[in-house]
Amino acid sequence: MLSTVIVLFCRRLTESEAKALELAYQDPLTGLSNKRYVDVLFGQALQLANRPHQALAVFYIDLDNFKPINDSAGHKTGDAVLQEVARRLKASLRSTDICARIGGDEFVVIATQIEQEEYVQEIAAKLLKQMQQPVVIDGHSYELGASIGVSLHPRHGQELAKQFALPKAG
Repeated sequence: MLSTVIVLFCRRLTESEAKALELAYQDPLTGLSNKRYVDVLFGQALQLANRPHQALAVFYIDLDNFKPINDSAGHKTGDAVLQEVARRLKASLRSTDICARIGGDEFVVIATQIEQEEYVQEIAAKLLKQMQQPVVIDGHSYELGASIGVSLHPRHGQELAKQFALPKAG
């Protein structure tokens, strides 16, 4: 009887720890990685980028026209727009790429295993095209856009926070 209680307690503790880790590293609204976890993932991506003929690109994405949507249609609609943006970003990337929401309407994409720098412009164009498509929420169409900054490793730096003047996650 006591061993059964201990086993159940250990199982619940393990489940609670897993949930706590998920909350610590995941944006609850979009399901993307959060700012804290992107720092960890960037370090891992740098290890891959040090392989011969492999580059890494960091895309900083700031949505255009999001604040007016949030202000006029409300936060519920704004949240739905952000969820759709996250879905589009994930759908536009390879499984080896990393996508995170780092602020209100700010996202970071880390593209790994890039063999030719020309591919970076193609990725940026693809992401921008996705952000420029109207977002339809509850029968209403919303126009977004995005400003995208790109940084290449190792040319522009070795630290994520320095590449875009981001505060380090704490």
